[in-house]
Formats: sequence, structure tokens, C-alpha cells
Amino acid sequence: MSIAFWLEVAVAVLLLATVVYCFLLNRRLQDLRSAQSDMAELMHEFTTALQRAEDGLGELRQLGQQLGGDLDGKISAARSLVDELKIMVDSGAGLADRIERGLLGATSAERPTPATASAATASESERELAEAMRRPR
Repeated sequence: MSIAFWLEVAVAVLLLATVVYCFLLNRRLQDLRSAQSDMAELMHEFTTALQRAEDGLGELRQLGQQLGGDLDGKISAARSLVDELKIMVDSGAGLADRIERGLLGATSAERPTPATASAATASESERELAEAMRRPR
């Protein structure tokens, strides 16, 4: 057998190896193209989900700002009520002090005894006020 024959056999074997390699490469490229379309679909779904999440965050921000504004309004209203209550308490304390000074300032002859004082008070609220004034602060 001649060298030409062996060279042709070697070329045929190399061609056969090249055909097999090309066939395998073609299958891998088809798999890659299929995976590419799947990846494109997955990216589309991911983009849609991301857009929905961004929309939800926008709505949450808007709701948070709205609720924050409502809460600020309620806090300022509560602070103004606290200020009014402080004024009322201070006024009531001043009134109680004036009533107490008036009761203590009366002469002993004019000052009612505990027995006559309870009989003299017309209503229960007056009795409660007198008891509150007798208590130490």
C-alpha cells in the first residue's frame, strides 16, 4: 500500500472527525438558541415583576406621605388640646387657691364648723370641692 492511500485514509478519518464535531457543535448551538429564547422570556417576566414592584413602592410612598400628613395633623391637634388643658388646670388651680384663701380668710366666728359646713353645702359637687381643698397637695 502506498503512502497516497494512507494519506487519503488519514484525510477521510479527519473529515469524519470534523463531521462528528460539527454535528455536536450544531446540537449545542441549538440548545443555546433554545436557552436564549427561554432566557428572553424569563427576562421579560422579570422586567414585568420589577415594574409591578416599582409601582407598588410608589403607591406605598404616596400612602406613607398621606398617612404622615394625617398623623402630623392629629399630633398638632393633640398638642393644642394639651395646651388648652394646661391652661384649664392652671386656671382651676388658681380658682381653688382663691376659694381656699377666701375660706381661710374668714374670721373664726364666720368660719363654718365641719358639721355646719357639710349641712350648709347645697350640692355634692361643693362638698367634693371642699374635701379636695382640705387634702394636702
